Amino acid sequence: MSEIEHDESEQVSPYPLISEANRKLKEQEQIKEEQEQIKQRRSKLNELRENGGIAFPTDFRRNVVAGELLAEYGEKSKEELEAEPLRVKLAGRMMTRRVMGKASFCHIQDMSGKIQLYVTRDALPESFYNEQFKKMGHRRHRRRGRRVV
Repeated sequence: MSEIEHDESEQVSPYPLISEANRKLKEQEQIKEEQEQIKQRRSKLNELRENGGIAFPTDFRRNVVAGELLAEYGEKSKEELEAEPLRVKLAGRMMTRRVMGKASFCHIQDMSGKIQLYVTRDALPESFYNEQFKKMGHRRHRRRGRRVV
């Protein structure tokens, strides 16, 4: 290779100072986004505490894990599940949440797997759905289910 020819695999920017400036700008934007996220999380945490909530409860005891529920009830039909309602205590992280008016779907994940919950406003204590459930972020939650459906 002569001095004039360049290796095709090397991508040398004709404007190294601009490339470096762009990289630094992207890093600064990422830092600002992370700082904003931290502010939002702290704000939500303070709001939860002001409303008497406990951010990280330690007194909740589950009686089942998601994998056990899926293994035992995953293949049953809606009719079979409604015929024998089951009350469970499941703990895990809320991974997704889709709020649709008076009802919502969410996924709770624990160490054994992930399970989908169908939550209705009328099945929860008064005002809990609007004042707490809809505001929950992706963090650890404890949930008490009435039925496995």
